[in-house]
Amino acid sequence: MRKYIPLFLFILLISTHELIWAQTNDAQLWIGYEMDKKVIKRTKTHLKYQVRFTDNYTRFDYAFFDFGIDYSLHDNISISTAYVINTKNDRELSWLLRNQWYGNIQFEQKLGKFKISNREQVQTDLEDDIEAGGNWFYRNKTALQYKLNKKLTPYIQFEGYMRIGERPPSEDVLYRTRYHAGVKYRYNKRNDLTMSFLYQRQIRRNQPDHIYSIILNWSHSAK
Repeated sequence: MRKYIPLFLFILLISTHELIWAQTNDAQLWIGYEMDKKVIKRTKTHLKYQVRFTDNYTRFDYAFFDFGIDYSLHDNISISTAYVINTKNDRELSWLLRNQWYGNIQFEQKLGKFKISNREQVQTDLEDDIEAGGNWFYRNKTALQYKLNKKLTPYIQFEGYMRIGERPPSEDVLYRTRYHAGVKYRYNKRNDLTMSFLYQRQIRRNQPDHIYSIILNWSHSAK
C-alpha cells in the first residue's frame, strides 16, 4: 500500500495545480451512499443519497435523494434517467425543498489498466428558482482511472456545467467547474469505498465561489 502513495499524490498534484493560486472560500465534507440493483437484463435501478457540510465542516447545508434507472445499450455505452429531490439550508429562507430531473449517456473504453469515460448530461436545476424561475444545464464529465491491483483504483476527473439558453452577464461560459482526484477501494465484489478531493469554482450571484471538499462515498450492488 505504501508504495502507491507517491503515485496518488502525483495524480492529485496534476489535477489540482490551479488550486495553488485560487482563493479559498470554503472547506466542505460530502458523505454519500449509492445502491444499485439489477431488475432485468441490461437494466438496473439506483438510489443515491448525499449530505454536505459547509463553513469549514461546521454547518449541515445540503442533502439529496436520487432515484433512477440505468440501461446498458452496449458493453461500453449506457444511458440513465433520474428524479432528484434535494433540500438546501438557505440562511435567509430556512430550508428549501427542490425537484430536479436529468438524463445522460455515458461512454467507457478500457486501455490496458487504464479506463477513460465520458458522460453527457442534461438536467433541470432549480438552485436559483426564487430568483430566476429555474434553469436547464448541460454537464460534461470526463474521468481517467488506473487499476493498480484488485483492490485499488486511483482516478482523476473533470466536470464542466454550462447553462442552456441565456446566461447572466457576469457568468462565465462554464457556470461551474469541478476537479476531482481520488482512489476507489474494492472492499468486496458488492461494495466499494471511495475517498476523493474536489475543487469547485462557480459564479453565484455575481460572486465567485471556491470550494475545497473531501468526499467519502460507499457504493453497494444489491443481489
